[in-house]
Amino acid sequence: MSSEPTLFTPINLGDLSLAHRVVFAPLTRFRADPETRTATDLFVEYYSQRAHTPGTYMISESLLVTPQLAGYPVMPGFWTDAQIQSWKKVVDAVHAKGCKIAIQIAGLAGVASADFLKAQGLEHIGVSSSSPLTPDAPPRAMTVAEIKEFVQHYARAAKDGIEKAGFDAVEIHACNGDPCEEFLSTNWNKRTDEYGGSPENRARFLLEVVDAVAQAVGIGKVGVRIGPWSPFMNMRMPEPDILSTYTHVVTALHSRNIAYLHVIQPRISGGDEVEIGAHDSDDFVRALWTGLPYITAGGFTRSTAVARAETYENELICFGRLFISNPDLVEKLKEGAQLTPYDRDTFYAGGEKGYTDYPFGQA
Repeated sequence: MSSEPTLFTPINLGDLSLAHRVVFAPLTRFRADPETRTATDLFVEYYSQRAHTPGTYMISESLLVTPQLAGYPVMPGFWTDAQIQSWKKVVDAVHAKGCKIAIQIAGLAGVASADFLKAQGLEHIGVSSSSPLTPDAPPRAMTVAEIKEFVQHYARAAKDGIEKAGFDAVEIHACNGDPCEEFLSTNWNKRTDEYGGSPENRARFLLEVVDAVAQAVGIGKVGVRIGPWSPFMNMRMPEPDILSTYTHVVTALHSRNIAYLHVIQPRISGGDEVEIGAHDSDDFVRALWTGLPYITAGGFTRSTAVARAETYENELICFGRLFISNPDLVEKLKEGAQLTPYDRDTFYAGGEKGYTDYPFGQA
């Protein structure tokens, strides 16, 4: 008699107990109210649909923590009471289905739209006064006082997420161009003060955010997402910098006993799959991350997810694009059922199409 694959068995994630190891990935969908940056009723339906299997761990899309770090339209914010209450409706709907959900807290600095910020009466700021994306129109470098202020914005958002909106955990976004990654990246970070230069200095902002969030909500509710190999937004560093920087980051996070580390596989850049180099692998990260839960994301199929969960202890597998088109993905994976293909053209198009209109059951 064959036993159930490990992927579908319970696991503890920090303070939470989960029924299985399939995770709903954080997915930016560009559907927030354009004026208020709130989650709409469509968000409630979308997340509720994907909370189909009780005991599922879900991670919200990136919620931007302050207007100064929200320089892109129709991404949700999390600094006003209206925004917080709009997400409480989402959380309540997920809880009603017996699932758990984390708030992913994030921001945009150097990668933000300068024109959008200007229209809001805000200045374009970044980690440094240079940009590999817009070298002819670089941002102003953050002051140390501003950096300290942003750390507190992350902590405030985390606290409000847990206490006011009812989220179960907090995921700190440190990839895909977030300021945490911008500080880490030698492509972007040209500072010469305590926030630049060595791996220890470039990791300072992220670790200050982690410590502030942990103080606000408890370390057992804190996860961190990283993507060391992604070239998205020109963040990818030379290989020696990747190894030295993320060896320090992962070791520092492990010593803090955070709830989990969430790692994007090298084959993913933003929302796209890319060719990987001969040495691109999360093996060195996985070797450092012993005894604690490890979530990994990046183009997994049923067979590769099952195999990965059998290979590593405390492993959870994150699904994004397939969860978009299969709201009952966990059940389909358990049954080995045919999956509904996703429509990439609808990922960021707005509205119901490709958002809440995917069917349940057989494709």
